[in-house]
Amino acid sequence: MDATKQAYQANSYLDTYDGKFLPGSTVGGESLLGRRTILAHCVHCQDAELERMAETQTSISHCPISQLFLGSGTMPWKRTVASGVNISVGTDFGGGDEWLIPRVLGDAFKVHITEPGDAGVSMHPAEMLFVGTLAGARALDMENRFGNFDVGKEADFVIVDPAGTPALNATLSNGVRSDDVELARDQTLFALLMGIRESSISGVYVQGRGVV
Repeated sequence: MDATKQAYQANSYLDTYDGKFLPGSTVGGESLLGRRTILAHCVHCQDAELERMAETQTSISHCPISQLFLGSGTMPWKRTVASGVNISVGTDFGGGDEWLIPRVLGDAFKVHITEPGDAGVSMHPAEMLFVGTLAGARALDMENRFGNFDVGKEADFVIVDPAGTPALNATLSNGVRSDDVELARDQTLFALLMGIRESSISGVYVQGRGVV
């Protein structure tokens, strides 16, 4: 990042995506930022960079698995969320060892609950579900087409059968839940997101048609 700033005389790494370079970080071309721009990782963003990304509706694709695999640091969750940037999760298989979105979400939970001091946060399962579904559709500028079950959308979804994964099935069948209905729902969702494996997926539908 320092080498990039020096080479292009830019004030930040993001400037080179924003059409600002040579000389003195002046505008040197059209900005690449916008609703269909997805920037990966964003581990070391400055506040001004996050502010500019939020302003242009640029999204982040967050892959904690690759960050752990490469030892490159952790995207600060609370600080990045507070900036207003849309955060989705993605898989950087070239820099990691996992492609299944629920596994990425599981590692996101583990990584961010262990951030030091006040930066640590226990991600709510609804937040985890959002960044794994609708936030991804939003990053692609296609949230009007898919990402949830709103009427009129294309019905892209998977069917989860816990019986395909004994550990997940046992957790859902035997796990103790709260007497509070909403908390019990959240506990079930959390168990699902943390326990889904490839063997748990019994069907894949695209535009309402079964493909697997």
